[in-house]
Amino acid sequence: MAYFNLDIGSKAGAAHSTARSLALLSSRLGEAAAVELELPLCATCSAQTSYSGKDLDLKASDSAYKCPICLDPRQYIGVHGQKWTTLRSLIENAEKPLYNDFHELLDGSLWTFKTRPAFGIGQRAFLLKDRRFDGLVMWDCVAYLDDDTLKAIDRLSDGKGITHMIVSHPHYYSTTATWLAAFPSMTLWLAKEDFHDWYPRRELVQGVGGDGLAGRIKLVDAEQTAVGPGGHVKILLLGGHFPGSLVLLWNDILFIADTIQVVPSGLYKSDQPQRPDVASVTFLWSYPNQIPLSAAEIRRVCAPLENVSFDKAFGAFEGFDIWGHAKEKILQSRDIFCRRLATQ
Repeated sequence: MAYFNLDIGSKAGAAHSTARSLALLSSRLGEAAAVELELPLCATCSAQTSYSGKDLDLKASDSAYKCPICLDPRQYIGVHGQKWTTLRSLIENAEKPLYNDFHELLDGSLWTFKTRPAFGIGQRAFLLKDRRFDGLVMWDCVAYLDDDTLKAIDRLSDGKGITHMIVSHPHYYSTTATWLAAFPSMTLWLAKEDFHDWYPRRELVQGVGGDGLAGRIKLVDAEQTAVGPGGHVKILLLGGHFPGSLVLLWNDILFIADTIQVVPSGLYKSDQPQRPDVASVTFLWSYPNQIPLSAAEIRRVCAPLENVSFDKAFGAFEGFDIWGHAKEKILQSRDIFCRRLATQ
């Protein structure tokens, strides 16, 4: 299915005054606005940190304090050095106004959106609308959140907002805490194996299981975890890219983020299965630095998929989707990679 613009996104936000563009978000955040709008965001990966040490300079061209996620060998420090910004600065930036661009993927039930111009890694998020849920289910997160984004979500959810957000891995943790504050009925699902080491809002790591925002974080540590009523939305723990890398199963769709990444040969839309020697996806430990997983790790990543059914797979980046035979193509790609790696 082709992408098309819903005309409900926040393109108009570029023309809004600063006061208007922050009014609804500030209202939703309440007292937390004074904190959430001012916390530093890494300009390379968009991780939001609660660190406020003297060596974190928002104006520095190369801050002495480096983003822990970008220091990890799976990611990288930007070519021009470590830069930080804030959500308020992004919203108020008249020279480079940002907006979240919404597109409908499946009629009345699935939308995707991403920030334009791209900020951070450039991933997209998904919104699932299922009559069995009281609000929307959001898969993965983008850092940019403004009034127009809130209005778009209000329209899509019939005013019910987001009730569940599931984030695949630490590279997309971004401003999840701010989203949690803006949607008071939302539960945030994260992998337990990654959360304690990588969640950048360290005050919430200490507070899981208690009150406040941290009390609405649920940690996933099982191979399959049902979200909401009836088990129609399932989180699958695959590992690989990160030890706790997750995918999401809903109806016949597997949302794969970059736990598994679609490659160009997997994009051709055909009613036929893939040719036996052609991979449709890849499996990497680091995508930007092109560090592969071992054959044994690839087999472990794919093992939980043997026991579930799906026909489509939607990736982290715009257009990186498999619209048919997705399970067969992923398992076929596993076999191709494992054969190749065995010859090295």
